[in-house]
Amino acid sequence: MTRGRYREAPILAVSPRPHLALGSEARAHLARLGVTYAVEPLNDTGNPYGTINRIVAGAWAETFSPRPYLVLLDTDTVLVGEPSFARADVGVRLGPGCERVCGCSRSPMRSRA
Repeated sequence: MTRGRYREAPILAVSPRPHLALGSEARAHLARLGVTYAVEPLNDTGNPYGTINRIVAGAWAETFSPRPYLVLLDTDTVLVGEPSFARADVGVRLGPGCERVCGCSRSPMRSRA
């Protein structure tokens, strides 16, 4: 972002599957835009449930982010104007049986108030 109240907000892009990480040209472009790019083996399950990638990337980012809020966007999200975020206070909860669906380890995350 170049304007508006979020212009100084840090942007972190995460590849949770190292074998599908971005190439050097794309990484260089992100760096020029001021984006921090991380490749972390967060989902090596091979599970076709693609949404799990956003969930594990967000959980990973939450462990070290000093910010009170995280906004998770998918790769096909485009913001055409300044967003207006509403605080939901619900956090993210992984329920019983989630291991069968996503192959992840179950660890609840708390809302970052």
